[in-house]
Amino acid sequence: MSVKWETLNLLAETRAVDVWYLFPTSAVNRQLAGDFAKVDENKQHALDEVFGSTAWRTDIYNVRLVQGGLFDQPVTTGSKRFNVDQIECYAQDRLKTIFSYVSDPLPLLNDRTSKIFSLFCMSNSASVKAIALIKKGVTSVIKKYAGR
Repeated sequence: MSVKWETLNLLAETRAVDVWYLFPTSAVNRQLAGDFAKVDENKQHALDEVFGSTAWRTDIYNVRLVQGGLFDQPVTTGSKRFNVDQIECYAQDRLKTIFSYVSDPLPLLNDRTSKIFSLFCMSNSASVKAIALIKKGVTSVIKKYAGR
């Protein structure tokens, strides 16, 4: 989770580079506890930097305020609505807000077939020919490595 949204945004703004981005699917899923109340401030900040927004809090969770007790302050809680595949789709949708082309992800699995990373290719090229060539290359990579 070391690549910040700010970095991706700067790359997108150049309109001069194509980017292969290894999205940390498993790490993000681990940070997203089943109950929003268990996502501490440090995790929230890290997720804000990965997704480039705080919108994930209400997009991924059914967030609500509950009274902590008779004299306690209200607590924000809510259950996680997304599984790993939905998190991957959410990441792709977020990337599409800054790149004109975002490939379908190539899931990278561990030896237990758990999704660890999702590999995306992204571009902001204005050239239709360049995007067509990128899509062809991505299709070739996915065909070669998908299912391994």
